[in-house]
Amino acid sequence: MKKTPWIISALVAIITAVAIQFMPDKIPAHYNLSGEIDRFGSKYELLIYPVIIFIMNIFWVVIIKNFEKKALNATDEKISAQCFSNIKVVSITAVVVTLFQTALHIFSIVKAYNISQSGVEHLEIDSMKITCFLMGMMFIVCGNFLPKTKNNGTIGLRISWSMYNDTTWNKSNRFAGIALMISGVVTMISCAFIGGAGIIILMLMYLTVVVVASSVYAHKIYNEELAKTNK
Repeated sequence: MKKTPWIISALVAIITAVAIQFMPDKIPAHYNLSGEIDRFGSKYELLIYPVIIFIMNIFWVVIIKNFEKKALNATDEKISAQCFSNIKVVSITAVVVTLFQTALHIFSIVKAYNISQSGVEHLEIDSMKITCFLMGMMFIVCGNFLPKTKNNGTIGLRISWSMYNDTTWNKSNRFAGIALMISGVVTMISCAFIGGAGIIILMLMYLTVVVVASSVYAHKIYNEELAKTNK
């Protein structure tokens, strides 16, 4: 699992290098919210995204190494088990995010190639819809694994109320995971009816609701646990 993001990023770099050979020197480099081209650039700009994916993989490795170090240095078996559980969640998240980035990049390559070949400056392909649909899928997968995280300061719903104890963490992250999955489903459904900047705004609204609702729920659970302690 740990090697999968690196394999994917290597394939992305190879695909990009091959695709560049069939591209004209100037390709669409940026689009406005209406999907219209507002900047042309060098075809070699396509190499930037594989580099970004590579840097993100380094970020995931650092997090995993940190958990591994904590697990090895832990004197408590419970803490060690929690670290290994978080390593598994981070590893899966890394694969999901890398696949999401790869899908977006390949879509951008195909779109740039089609525009270059057709000579038009606008294709009836709503990039915002594609992006939000993929984001919705990612929310569903990540939301499914969010409840599997253990109390830590790196991943999950990390606020003081949720991190109070294991009960507040488990309940808060279970709620946040379910809420994130629901937002993913709603986002994907919304893509069928709304496009352009509208779907981006809606998706951000859904995420805002998830964050606010999860925080309120975490505070509720925190107060319940605090009341138990003060009895």
